[in-house]
Amino acid sequence: TDNDGNYSFDGLPEGTYTVTVGQGPDGSTLTTSGTDTVNLGEGEDYVDADFGFETPQLGSIGDYVWFDADGDGVQDPNEQPIPGVTVTLTDANGNTQTTTTDADGEYTFDDLPEGTYTVTVGQGPDDTNLSTPGSTTVNLGEGEDYVDADFGFEPLTIDLALTKVV
Repeated sequence: TDNDGNYSFDGLPEGTYTVTVGQGPDGSTLTTSGTDTVNLGEGEDYVDADFGFETPQLGSIGDYVWFDADGDGVQDPNEQPIPGVTVTLTDANGNTQTTTTDADGEYTFDDLPEGTYTVTVGQGPDDTNLSTPGSTTVNLGEGEDYVDADFGFEPLTIDLALTKVV
């Protein structure tokens, strides 16, 4: 096919022909029959041996990593983002990719086909613990943008006992 998806077999004598389409673009699925049988008459041009492919819509997973000041596991409006935290995405076949949160504590994994993914957050800043689960499983639908894979880190509490020395 050319850049517009058109093709032509010119100068064919009359007869019966079978036109078969090959593989389409990566990840695409044939939406029509893969063959067309044509009974071509003398001097006839048949221009309706058309084939269609559907390319699946890709989605994304991501959102936010924040400093959970009150340790309740819920994002409050005044709680600050955490940049530079590593986040790992694992697909159902065990393939992984990583990214880090930006200056606004946000991250995104783009161009994902539908499927099941596990998102895992790495180590937060020193003197913090996770206030949310450290991983989440996402069943991503075709073309879905999942933006609720959030992770919060709360400050460690340290009990100090002071003893007065005399």
